[in-house]
Amino acid sequence: MSHLILVVDDTFETRSHTQAKLESEGYQALTAVDGVDALKVLKDTPQIDLILTDYRMPSLGGKDLLELLDHHYPDLKKIVISGYPFVENQLPKNFPLIAKPIDWDKALKVIHKALND
Repeated sequence: MSHLILVVDDTFETRSHTQAKLESEGYQALTAVDGVDALKVLKDTPQIDLILTDYRMPSLGGKDLLELLDHHYPDLKKIVISGYPFVENQLPKNFPLIAKPIDWDKALKVIHKALND
């Protein structure tokens, strides 16, 4: 059985490319356009194993979304994807981060590690 990953990003190209790449690697992937949409998808699809979320989004961005996820979905594995270097300093120490543009060799290792820890 493959893992189900939710990709949250306000940019269509990032969402669709990330979904396609994950599916080509054998994962199942759903998408959400922002944090509000992500919460709706999570409510309707409780079997999600991992959320890959952008940090800067116009509606319910990364910091607030991560806090809500920690409260409502404490066991859900989370990885932040971001093109902003300052984000790393705003995350808990050793929190998984994938930098944009995405280096898929590195990203897939981070995803594999998160799913198997």
